[in-house]
Amino acid sequence: MRISWLVVSKEGKQLTISPQEKRVKLFIKTIQEISLSYYHHFHRINGTPDPSAKIVGVQDIWSVHCYAGDYNPLHNHLCDTLQGLSDILYTKVPQPFRRTQLWTVAWSSSLGVRQQQGR
Repeated sequence: MRISWLVVSKEGKQLTISPQEKRVKLFIKTIQEISLSYYHHFHRINGTPDPSAKIVGVQDIWSVHCYAGDYNPLHNHLCDTLQGLSDILYTKVPQPFRRTQLWTVAWSSSLGVRQQQGR
């Protein structure tokens, strides 16, 4: 069941992004490469078998635009498989947040990517 409409704020909006658009394809390819690298690194540092035939695929991609005072209700980023990654990319960070140390590790609208880890 898709519940993405629950994520939308009163002031902001959620937009679906076409994965077929040229720039989005490049972004998805980059996300897939980073995710696969993370997956291999995880298995290497944990000493667990690393199946080399692992496939990373993007299931959904969307943009959420939120503004000061917007409510973002509790929600999840589930994948269609047991193994999965959910990514978020912050493209605009509110001024008060920039004054915190978290500014060094996060960048805010937000771009969500839900990925499927193939077998």
